[in-house]
Amino acid sequence: MPAGTPKIAMFGRSLVAGGCQTFNTSGTFTVPVGVTKVSISGNGGAGGAGNAGNPGNSGNSGTGGGGGGGGGGGGSLLFSWNKCNQAYCPAGRGIGNNGSPGSSVSGGGNGGAGGSYECPSDPGKAVPGSSGNPGNVGSKGNSGNAGTTGNTGGSSTGLCKTFLGGAGGAGGNGGAGGNAGNGGTGGGGGNAGNFGTYYLTYPCQQPGPPTKITPGNPGNAGTSYGPGGGAGGNGGNGTTSYTCGGKGGAGGSGGAGNSGNAGGAGNPGSAGTPATPGAFNCVSVTPGSSYPIVVGSPGGQVKISWNPQ
Repeated sequence: MPAGTPKIAMFGRSLVAGGCQTFNTSGTFTVPVGVTKVSISGNGGAGGAGNAGNPGNSGNSGTGGGGGGGGGGGGSLLFSWNKCNQAYCPAGRGIGNNGSPGSSVSGGGNGGAGGSYECPSDPGKAVPGSSGNPGNVGSKGNSGNAGTTGNTGGSSTGLCKTFLGGAGGAGGNGGAGGNAGNGGTGGGGGNAGNFGTYYLTYPCQQPGPPTKITPGNPGNAGTSYGPGGGAGGNGGNGTTSYTCGGKGGAGGSGGAGNSGNAGGAGNPGSAGTPATPGAFNCVSVTPGSSYPIVVGSPGGQVKISWNPQ
């Protein structure tokens, strides 16, 4: 053989030039004729961002206010006239007790009935009912649940080699719970009934029927804030002495508790992790054969290269 003859002439085949092929999407790699060793490198898809946390739960409503107590009933006031000695005597006026306040969503107490008192006692006018107690404050809402972890990036594969995708990001924290609602306003107490008057004339110590009767006016009802709270108590009845005393006013109903505030929005999730690149050298392949290449998403890549051979 003459000097300087190339080796490829000696062995009867041509030298294959080096080259490469990059896959950004899935496809097929066909091995060039004459290539038996290649290198493959690449990476899987990036991990997905974590999902946002769930909103917090609304705060719980306050309870309704208690009903107001009923006002006491009015008593009677007696004026007597004795024609023998011209004696004049104002009698005392009976009073009804006030109704007790309701608590939470309970009804207020009823007012007491007015009494009738003779001269010279004068215990005073009937008293109004007590206002209902306010409702209880509700409880704060629970925090929202954390968001779920993001999806793992898709793996890339080729020539029996695998490039894993990046890990998904952590889920966001849940939103804060809403503030509690305030309790409802207690109902107003009923006003007391007014006392009435009646007159008796005693001709020389001989009692006679009333010559004049002036009934007392009933008390006004207490302020209501319903519905949703306790009912007001009933007003007390006026005195039954010639039906003089006015009836006490009814207690007002308590108001409903206020609604809690809405919960806060959930926090965003963390970003996903990029995939870690990898490489494999001197991978055996069959010349002229086709190999499927899978590129993971999002952002995966596979690169195949070969040296001259």
